[in-house]
Amino acid sequence: MVIGTLTRALRIASLLSCLIAVAWFVTFAVQQSGTAAAHQASEIYPGSAQSSQTQPAPAKEGELRKTINSAFKTLSSPFSSVASGWSSQWKIHIVDTLLALLVYGFGFGFIVRILRMAG
Repeated sequence: MVIGTLTRALRIASLLSCLIAVAWFVTFAVQQSGTAAAHQASEIYPGSAQSSQTQPAPAKEGELRKTINSAFKTLSSPFSSVASGWSSQWKIHIVDTLLALLVYGFGFGFIVRILRMAG
């Protein structure tokens, strides 16, 4: 009974952690693609009225995004120093996301399988 409850809790924690990691990466990718599109437009149309309007303004974070960022920061804190010195934001985000998926997805799944065999 206790092992069944524990495995269920670990599976839910694993699923939520993986969903947070994927949502965190998707929000980063969407933001970066929007910034890149604005940059490309300013490169294609230099000096036009459109180029001055496409300068990326500081993005306001919504409550959902703040919550996702905060949750992922907590989840990734054990391995956040792995990519901290890198200059590419894409590399940092990809490595952090993959490590989170590996630890919380595969790692928790492995523990659940072991507990099922033990119980």
